[in-house]
Amino acid sequence: MGIVSAALAEKKTRTYQVSSKNRHGHQVTVHGIGNALFEWMAFDSNAQPLTTTLAEYLLPSAPEIPPLGVHLVEYPSTKNPLGVKGIGESGTVPAAAAVISGVEDALRDYDVRIDEAPISPLRLFELIRASKAGSTHAHAGENMAASPDP
Repeated sequence: MGIVSAALAEKKTRTYQVSSKNRHGHQVTVHGIGNALFEWMAFDSNAQPLTTTLAEYLLPSAPEIPPLGVHLVEYPSTKNPLGVKGIGESGTVPAAAAVISGVEDALRDYDVRIDEAPISPLRLFELIRASKAGSTHAHAGENMAASPDP
């Protein structure tokens, strides 16, 4: 089971290069999915990074990415005569939050609350097990030192 589709609606500047802004919408949505499920930075007790290569720092690849829809709503800036402004990373945070919220909703019968990202299959298993053991709320943040499975 995975993400079956994703959509991003953005309030954007005047659109001169629609294809470029659509690509940007795809990029930030994929980045948000990566934040939610893959991209984990490990540090030792001296705050030195343990995640130092792309073999350890996972990124989403084509099989993990659902069909994406990008919908641009033109909202020109009033600060300049062209009506343009930067497009930023507006899809990254909402995409990660939506993915985590969806996982949490799927696990609602277990009363699991997720307050960390990324959330790995191993971590989800631990949360479900804690819930079945009678914890009133199994919170993801209770075991912040646990590393996601690679």
